[in-house]
Formats: sequence, C-alpha cells, structure tokens
Amino acid sequence: MVDIEKFERLCVIDTSSWALWSDTGDSSVQFFRERLRVLHGRAIFVGLNRSSSWSGKTETTHLSNFHAPKHVGDRRLKKHIQDAGLKNLIGGFMTDVSEVIESRSGRVTVDSAESTRVFVDKVAAMDDSREREIICFGDKVFETLRKGLGIKGARVSNRNHSIKSFESRVDGEIWTFHRVWHYSNYGKLLHKSESELPMQLALIDDQITSQTTKASS
Repeated sequence: MVDIEKFERLCVIDTSSWALWSDTGDSSVQFFRERLRVLHGRAIFVGLNRSSSWSGKTETTHLSNFHAPKHVGDRRLKKHIQDAGLKNLIGGFMTDVSEVIESRSGRVTVDSAESTRVFVDKVAAMDDSREREIICFGDKVFETLRKGLGIKGARVSNRNHSIKSFESRVDGEIWTFHRVWHYSNYGKLLHKSESELPMQLALIDDQITSQTTKASS
C-alpha cells in the first residue's frame, strides 16, 4: 500500500496517476484516495510525455494522465492491464519522464540526468517494496532512464516478446527496467499495441508472481 503522505505529494504533479480505471471515467483524486490499499510501487509505468492537457488542477481532473476516456491508447491500457486481470500490475504508479505537452514525440527532448533524478525522487519511499519493476513505454523512455542511471547497456530478456531489460540498485532497492511497446501505435505498427504489448505485460506480471513465490518459500 502506498504511504498516504507520499500519495498526497504525488497528486499535485500533473503526470502522476495509477494503473486503476473507473468504468465511469472517474479519475479524480478522491477515486484513487478511496482505493489507497490497491495502489503500490512494485510496478511503475513510465511514458514520455502527455500529448494533450486538461484545464485546471481540481479534485476531478489532475490525475487524468493515462486515463483520458477518448484516448484510444489509454483505453488500451485499461484493457491490457485491468480488464486482463494482471494482479501485480493493477494499481501500479504511472508517470512520464517529461512534463512537456506535445502530441509528436519526436519533438520532445529530455535531459537524461535531470529526468532520471526527478523520476527517482517520485518513486523513492513510495511504499515498503524493495524490488520494483519499471515498465518503460518505448525506446526513448527506456534509454533516457538507462543513461540517467549510468548503465552501460541492456540485455534482451525475452526474445520471443522483444523485451529489453536492465537492472539497477537505487536507494538500496533493486529496480528492473523493461522496454515494452508503446500503447498508442497505429497503422502498420498497430499490432505492437494491440497484440504484442498485452503479451509483454502479462509476462512481466508472471515474473513478479514468480519472484514473490520464491521470496516466500
């Protein structure tokens, strides 16, 4: 469970949200606060930036990142994570490495060192997890954090599902970073978001279950 003080601090950051979706489209602070026991930091989802903004910072709007009802990619995330019953991923923290609002990701520039520092500050002391799975949507996010942490390279952890990974010790915790496909692909790349991404997420969910089983045995 996420610490309530940490939750309240994260709520004022525009890019903060959680892998939990209301069937009515409610993404208010109160919706998540009432479900605090479900929220956790074992799984962290990281995107590049927001493609659009919303007006105001109110109790009903400012946890809308990854939760826009009309955004096809956000609906996919709900389908791939919550509707698919991935119990280790449901309730995980969600954020971006950039605060820039831009629909064209190629125009977004990121300072690896600064963005990684901010990201670590967000995640640190979120809960009592000592091992965290960081799920990066796309190569740009993955490479930003890899470079920011000073990791020389990454390994292909699963060739069948095209997942790249690296591990880093951060503030005494073990963080494993995974590159998965972006959730908003379309056209010729649609299959990556619709067919391959859900398999990647399911595999990571299974890995967390295996780790938990080993730790308790």
